[in-house]
Amino acid sequence: LNGVQKMDLGSTTNVPGNGAPKDKTHGSGPNTCRFEPSGTSCSEPIFLPNPSGTDEDDGVVLTMINEVLEDEREMCALMILNAKDL
Repeated sequence: LNGVQKMDLGSTTNVPGNGAPKDKTHGSGPNTCRFEPSGTSCSEPIFLPNPSGTDEDDGVVLTMINEVLEDEREMCALMILNAKDL
């Protein structure tokens, strides 16, 4: 993965023929946001909800990022992102 994306699922419609949801705006709706650090790859994101939260996206998203540095060393870091806006 090259980044993490929060989709705006409020702007979906069904695909004719199979009824599967399809994003009308190709993931660029008003509530869609992305975390795409340049030159890195990300692990599969994990959502950790706020135990006291009231909103669907109240919590954090955890992902590991990997980067190959100019001297070919590798760097790895845990990113903790606010789930509302990444």
